[in-house]
Amino acid sequence: PAINLPNEIWIEIFKNVDNPNLLKLCLVCKHWNELIFKYLVHRFQLSLDAVKIEQLSKKGIRMAADRSYRQLQLTLPMLNCSPKPMKILQRIAPNLEALRLNLETLDIKVLLRLLQLCPRVQELTIKGVNLILDVFALIDLLNEAVLIVNGATSLDVDHPLKVIGKTFEPCVVENSVPEVLNEGTIFPAIRSLGLDLTDLDQYQRTFLHCFPNVTELEIVASQADLGVIGAMANRLKVLKVKLLQDAVSTFLTLRLPALEVLALKVNGDIEKRALMHFLLGSKLLKTAIFTFHRTDDVFPVLAASLPMVERLQISGQTSTALIGLEKMIHLKELALKGCCLRPTFIYFALPVTYSVKKLECIGVMTEDRVGELLYRCQFIRSLTLSVRNIHDMSHYAECMQCLEDFTLLIDRVYPTIINQMHEMLSLERLVIKAKLFSKTNFKLLHKVMALPTMKSLTVTVT
Repeated sequence: PAINLPNEIWIEIFKNVDNPNLLKLCLVCKHWNELIFKYLVHRFQLSLDAVKIEQLSKKGIRMAADRSYRQLQLTLPMLNCSPKPMKILQRIAPNLEALRLNLETLDIKVLLRLLQLCPRVQELTIKGVNLILDVFALIDLLNEAVLIVNGATSLDVDHPLKVIGKTFEPCVVENSVPEVLNEGTIFPAIRSLGLDLTDLDQYQRTFLHCFPNVTELEIVASQADLGVIGAMANRLKVLKVKLLQDAVSTFLTLRLPALEVLALKVNGDIEKRALMHFLLGSKLLKTAIFTFHRTDDVFPVLAASLPMVERLQISGQTSTALIGLEKMIHLKELALKGCCLRPTFIYFALPVTYSVKKLECIGVMTEDRVGELLYRCQFIRSLTLSVRNIHDMSHYAECMQCLEDFTLLIDRVYPTIINQMHEMLSLERLVIKAKLFSKTNFKLLHKVMALPTMKSLTVTVT
């Protein structure tokens, strides 16, 4: 590089670069490449499929000797002991911490042999290869079509859905349980397990025997698969589950006393009393992410059942008026994504919530609902809005006076909006993502940049 700096400073700079740009920086020079792959390699995932493995085999396996990947994703029709993939895996397996398998067919005996080569693996994910269009996927596509900019909430980033985020044909398991159990292998280092398998109930003993220390589980569950969750119930701290319709009622009878994070995805109606008893049985729950489809307003149940929750997200084809929000006195972060806010024409008579400091609304299409919600959350410090069209924020500008962090995802930015941002005297960070952003708006931003507390300003035109 043209500027000579100590390695420690370069590393600190690289830490603040996102992954796509970090990969580009690897190509600048050999020095940067060595630094990034030595100290920040844990941020990268090595992805291999049958085509790439064949190419590597033909050209010869040439991997940098000091490049120790921590995350590996394998996409294959079947995991087997053929020489080509096993030779590559033996090279990188000792340093792996996360193994993600996208397979059509899985032989459990081969899986156990592979895991024996990976003593440091803490996360194991097994799911199918072929995407399918079910009700969940169809509604997600409709929601994405409505959104101006596909925004991810903080909870989406902190708790990504690797198995239940999209719908795949489940991986087909081949092998007999007694034969597998004779291996007598235990993998105590694995703490996180993700599963989308056929007939998982037949292999329940295998997974409980081989993975005794799992505290984080992500699973697509039918009625027959709930035994795995039930057997781990007393030790699960993180559960991400997509329930098929036949499993909803039985799942809600489970009790998860150690649960701290719950991501629940349900297609269909939920019996409210059963949901309340289930949530009350998880007294340590601090973070809850709900995706409901075709349900009526369950928020009053959530408000009564989650008194200690600090972070809450509701998404999907559901509608809510947020009645009872003020009862959640420990709630610090609220995210609404793709759901419909019901109008409450007496919003000025609804109690104000004092605890919520961060509000994220992704997919809100009418600004009157935004004003109503902001009136009830007057003490927020961070706000993310994704709206199709908004011309004027003056009618709820007084609710935004204390904002320190403001992210706006919008179709078109009007000058009136920029002018009203001049009055946000506490603003420290501003992010604008828009389809249309005129040159005159850039001139108006000078006054926003001159705000006394402003530290960061980002404008992205899509």
